[in-house]
This record gives sequence, structure tokens and C-alpha cells, in this order.
Amino acid sequence: MTQTPLAIVSGASSLVGRYLLPRLLAAGYRVLALSRHPAPPAQPGIEWLQLDIGEQAKAVPLADGTIYIHLAPIWLLPALLASPHCAQLQRLVAFSSTSVLSKQTSPDPAERALAQRLAEAEAALGASGLHNWTIVRPTLIYGQNRDKNVAWIARMIKRFGFFPLIGSGAGLRQPVHADDLAAAVGRIVASPATAGRIYELSGGETLSYRAMVARIFRAQRLPERIVSIPPWLFAALLGVLRLLPRFRHLHLEMAYRMNHDLCFSHASASRDFGYAPRRFDQPLD
Repeated sequence: MTQTPLAIVSGASSLVGRYLLPRLLAAGYRVLALSRHPAPPAQPGIEWLQLDIGEQAKAVPLADGTIYIHLAPIWLLPALLASPHCAQLQRLVAFSSTSVLSKQTSPDPAERALAQRLAEAEAALGASGLHNWTIVRPTLIYGQNRDKNVAWIARMIKRFGFFPLIGSGAGLRQPVHADDLAAAVGRIVASPATAGRIYELSGGETLSYRAMVARIFRAQRLPERIVSIPPWLFAALLGVLRLLPRFRHLHLEMAYRMNHDLCFSHASASRDFGYAPRRFDQPLD
């Protein structure tokens, strides 16, 4: 009797994980889902293991012949690479971010540090001696109105009735749906030619930051109230917002980037494994 193949997914409770686990089940895998959070209700074919990779890397049950999909922060991955089982994995797919490129020269020290952590983790995987890995770098991820980007804009709009922009908000964006990333994982695993490659995975549409915000207004069936304000006033508003715990992660550089292009081609992914992401037509779905 042929044994059902096993897929191990770290960061399984993440937004991409919510879409990926059902896809893996449909593709015939048993799934071992790793998460720092308590396990959700049992589901046939999925075994949950509560585990913090940052502190318990040696407890990750890597096994020969399985596939390992790393949705957790990529800087946690190098701790796993010492396992002798890594060399016997059928495939290893790791999620990084286009921030490794876009934030290298950010004026904000925390953003530069993030880019450095991403770069070091990617380099560690490349230098590991493994040949079965693939790294993907998504752009701005959205989906289910649960993400940290589009959903945050939606909450701001709903709460305040308007959305502030510095200047015109002309910076270009390529929002990518989490389900398109989950579908990409399946195609990568099935495509040997993707081994040892790094792919930027952007969305299927390029639009300005202002146009992106306008789509989110329409998705909520709210009148479009986008207000362009000067930097000094925005800084004052941001100072007030940062008094609230949910907005403490915001900083001025994030706002200034509204007028900077953050675009990456996914042409190589389309060529190598048929990546075809959707347009940004339903931003809250």
C-alpha cells in the first residue's frame, strides 16, 4: 500500500496557511500544521502541533521524503537547517518578502534591520548545501479582510469615514491575494525546475496607492473620501493614532511610501510554473 505523502507547514495559522492547508488536502497530502497558537478544532487529514519554531527548532518533526513549507518568518528557518532530515526532504518552500529589496535603504532603522534579517535568512538557505529549496517573495498580501495591509486600510475607512494620503498617493502597488500564493506553492512543489530559485510573487494588477484605497472604499459601499494632507499634519495625526495599541506599529516612512513605487515582476514565476494571480477587484474577499 502506498503511504499518503506528508506536508509539514510552519506558520500554518497564518493567512496564507488558511488557504494552503485545504489545497494540500485536495492534492492528496496528509498535513502536519505547526503554529504558535492553540490548535483549532480537529479536521480530517490535518494534525496540529503547537510549537514555537524560534525556541523549539529541534522539535520540528522533519521526516525523509516529505515537503516542508515555511510560512513562519524566514529568519527562523536557519535554525532548522542543521537537521540531517533537511537533505532528505522532497521539497522545501520558504516565504520571504519583497521587503528584502524595497526596505534596504529605508530611512527607518527598523525597516533596514528587517531587510537585513530577510537577506541573511535567504543567504543561509542558499549556503546550506541543499538543492531542493525555493524562496518566494510576495508583495502586499491581502485576503478574507484579515491581513495587515488592505484590511487595516478598510478598518481605518470604516472607523473614521475618510482616508488620509500624503500628496497624491501615486506610488504603484501590486496587491497579491493569499490564495494565489497558496496555489503557487502547489505549482512550485510540482515543478522540479523551480528548485534553487527565488521568485517575486506580485499581484495580477498594478495600481496607484490612491486607486487601491478607492477600491477598498467601493468594496465597503462607502462614499470615497480620500483627503490629501501635508506631511506636518499627517505626522500630527499619526502621533495621535500611535497612542492606540493597534496603531503603534505605524511610522512616517510607511506613509511617505504612498508616493513610492513598490513593483516587482512575476514574469519568471509565470514562465516557470504558470503563476497567474488575480486582479484587485474584490479586495475584502
